[in-house]
Amino acid sequence: MTSPLAAAGLVLDVFGAVLLVGGIVRKRVKEASEEAMAHRGFNAQLDIALAHQIVDAKAGAFLLVLGFIGQFLVAVGWNPNGKDGVVIAVAAAGAFAWVVCVFLTVWLYWRPRRAKKHFSWRLEDDNPNSWSRIMDMYRPAFGDPREDETYAEYGRRVLGDREWQRITQDRELPDYLDNTWHTPPLEAGEWPAW
Repeated sequence: MTSPLAAAGLVLDVFGAVLLVGGIVRKRVKEASEEAMAHRGFNAQLDIALAHQIVDAKAGAFLLVLGFIGQFLVAVGWNPNGKDGVVIAVAAAGAFAWVVCVFLTVWLYWRPRRAKKHFSWRLEDDNPNSWSRIMDMYRPAFGDPREDETYAEYGRRVLGDREWQRITQDRELPDYLDNTWHTPPLEAGEWPAW
């Protein structure tokens, strides 16, 4: 008779493995090429991809470990078998619910949060005179600026008020951060140091 715990463990293992290797399997040739290209200073596409892969690997490993624990418990003799398929269905549904929760948490919360953390670290470690270039390079991850949005407003919107305040406090910010994205720096009277 099939153990519901072992079945649930297998469900967790399969989806953990899919999440673990998913970022590599889903990657398109164009994305891989952009990540492999040399850029001046740093490669934002690679930075974002690594941020996402770290989250995927942690969540995938979590599901794999849960699945292996379930299978281990069955192997050492703890086997809550039911007389009918209801127990197996409930265990598999529970495991699937865990998988859905982990996938949603990863895609809707952890991946964007980790990418924003990398963006924040990049701004914090670099000279504010080059922030416009950094913001432009990270734009594929966070979307285009809104109509008439300044560089400073974009950074504040992406990172949130608290994080923006933290990385800008005690720094002298260049005037061009108050320009909109659509104002050429030369027309505004200042060219950012790239």
